[in-house]
Amino acid sequence: MLIRRFINQSVELMRTGFTGLLSSPMSRIVGGPQGVPIISSVPLLVMSPGSFQMEQQARLGGSSEPRPRSLKEEIAINGGAPAGPYALAQQPLEDTVTCTLVFDQGTVNERTQLLFPNQDFTVDLAGPSVSFVSDVSAASAVVVSYSYVGVFSLREFTQELQLLVYATQAADAEAYGA
Repeated sequence: MLIRRFINQSVELMRTGFTGLLSSPMSRIVGGPQGVPIISSVPLLVMSPGSFQMEQQARLGGSSEPRPRSLKEEIAINGGAPAGPYALAQQPLEDTVTCTLVFDQGTVNERTQLLFPNQDFTVDLAGPSVSFVSDVSAASAVVVSYSYVGVFSLREFTQELQLLVYATQAADAEAYGA
């Protein structure tokens, strides 16, 4: 995914750079992989991912061990059942959940209100979900922030990138490849 985004951005930059030097840079500079083109479509520059290798050992000691990670979820208030429960994406750590109501979201009158645990909302850690004791029906959304157990891992990798240049003349291929 990351390499695909990098290739797309690089292709866009190359198209801009080749404007005026290459006829139809939008169709002649593409992300690959792509098969061998027909003569009428050359010159053609194809950028594609090559081989990918990842180190098996973690780079830092202590990496790949569980540690708290922060998460912030925005949940739309359900008009039919505003009290909830609202499912959470991860199982929160005890005493880490905060909830903030958002009123008139996306308008100039947008405002927020912090809720208090056990007084305004309850958390089902096993669910995992959050339910509201206070009336939240006037709010547009609730922002739920919490920590959960995550695994952080740092590994080195190598990703090759290929730029293939197709042209009818060797001098053209060399010029475009430079």
